[in-house]
Amino acid sequence: MEAACSTSRGVLAHLPASSAFLRASCSLPVSAKAKARAPKKPDVLLDEVCPKCKEAKLVVKDGRFGLFTSCSNYPKCKYIKPKTVGVPCPKSGCGGELIERRSKRGKVFYGCSSYPDCDFVLWNKPIPEPCPSCGASYLVEKTTKKEGTIRYCNEEACDYKVAVETDSPEGVAS
Repeated sequence: MEAACSTSRGVLAHLPASSAFLRASCSLPVSAKAKARAPKKPDVLLDEVCPKCKEAKLVVKDGRFGLFTSCSNYPKCKYIKPKTVGVPCPKSGCGGELIERRSKRGKVFYGCSSYPDCDFVLWNKPIPEPCPSCGASYLVEKTTKKEGTIRYCNEEACDYKVAVETDSPEGVAS
């Protein structure tokens, strides 16, 4: 016996479905695992004083996007320390530093700390090592399935590229 589900809406609502399937799928209990969340990690107090309010110390907190450093005097001070990678911005006259950011969709990218005045961005992680071939101030690290982890120069004229050895235990296939 086929019948349309009275609870279904949208594009596929007009299609017939098995009533046994509808009874089973519309009445499934929500599992306890879906409701349960991981216990929150305790905040770790650092020895740095907050540069914004200059009253409280900074703490490392665990948020929904991972660990971050912020002021312990939260409701009054909303300072969040950016994750720096130690590479100065390569744009001339900028004076900023490259920091880790997240896009709207959650992908990590690296942009200048003086945004919106400077619009320099990278998708791959910058490494604070000078290029041995052309002398550029940084290298870029990229991981692919085909080549593994490689470091290369981001300058168009330079073709420096080197493979990075990963510390994987022997005998384990990757």
